[in-house]
Amino acid sequence: MDQVDLASYGGIAMAVVMLIGAAKKLFKAWIDGKEPMLGLVLTAVIGVVAKLGGAFGANDVKSWLSHVVILVITAAGAGLVHDKIVNVMADKSEKK
Repeated sequence: MDQVDLASYGGIAMAVVMLIGAAKKLFKAWIDGKEPMLGLVLTAVIGVVAKLGGAFGANDVKSWLSHVVILVITAAGAGLVHDKIVNVMADKSEKK
């Protein structure tokens, strides 16, 4: 991967992780427990806007169906990254 931006699924996953992390810092009481749904919604919104902007190719039905399935997988991956890497690193930095 030469470049990570919102025109790639990895870039979308990274953006979602960063947005959820920022939201947890700003609105901890409101966000607590809603991270999975928020991750799915953010991934869908960013992914659909990117596709409408021409980032993921042609706008035929088959392409849209596969794009939505990949976005769901991307949201799951972003959740795993957030839970298993970001939260663990945040816990270690708070203990120091």
